[in-house]
Amino acid sequence: MSIPNSVQRILVAVFGIPIVYFSLRQGGIVLLLALDVVIVLCLVEFVRLLKGKGFRLNRTVTVLGALAISWDVYSTRGEDIPLILFGTLVLTLVLGLFGKDRETSFIVVSLTLFGVFFVGFCISCILLIRQFPAGADLAILLFLVVWVCDTAAYFVGLVFGRHKLLPHISPNKTVEGTAAGLMGAYAAAVCAKLTFLPGLSMINSIAVGTIAGVLGQLGDLIESAFKRGMEVKDSSRILPGHGGFLDRFDSLLLAAPSMYCYLTLIGSY
Repeated sequence: MSIPNSVQRILVAVFGIPIVYFSLRQGGIVLLLALDVVIVLCLVEFVRLLKGKGFRLNRTVTVLGALAISWDVYSTRGEDIPLILFGTLVLTLVLGLFGKDRETSFIVVSLTLFGVFFVGFCISCILLIRQFPAGADLAILLFLVVWVCDTAAYFVGLVFGRHKLLPHISPNKTVEGTAAGLMGAYAAAVCAKLTFLPGLSMINSIAVGTIAGVLGQLGDLIESAFKRGMEVKDSSRILPGHGGFLDRFDSLLLAAPSMYCYLTLIGSY
């Protein structure tokens, strides 16, 4: 007997949420290593999907470049990211000269740099958020808002969705689900302000809800467009009910750096 998709999602959440919470609370090397696992698994899926379309990225170079960014963010707040990207560029170009697919070598270079930065840096912004004075609570707020948004959008869209949002990109996403996701993001941010983040003003909590709700769903749509181009439904099947790690963490890829920029602009809060 097969388990319904919604039940699988809940079961994964039951096991995954305590791990995420513990990592965010601990911070430091524990959080760094946890995020490195996410980065590696996301990029393994990214490289595998592109290989299916004939673009053979060097998995080792791609993964090591992204991990170098995460460690640099952890140790120097990202001071050496330009050097890491330049080193990745040069190494990928050199490998392309001696590879079998020289006709696609420049496309491979571009895709490698995109993967290294988009996954490596954007996920590493969680480390930057964690370094604020109230960093643990702010990082938990990010995950709370994004995941409540995703959950509300999924279940409301599943039950009440009637109007397709962008069917040429993601046929299952609806206007009703998207609106519910944004409302869920607002509700999660306000609840956080009223409970464990009393220093966060109501205006800033609504702003965070907007940032994470809108850009989280935009990140999800971008990954859906990528999968549509690769002609696959899920990036992998490692997480039952969710697909792969790219499917699960895509909402954070734009939400995390955007929230970090906002918190920096207002001086944490």
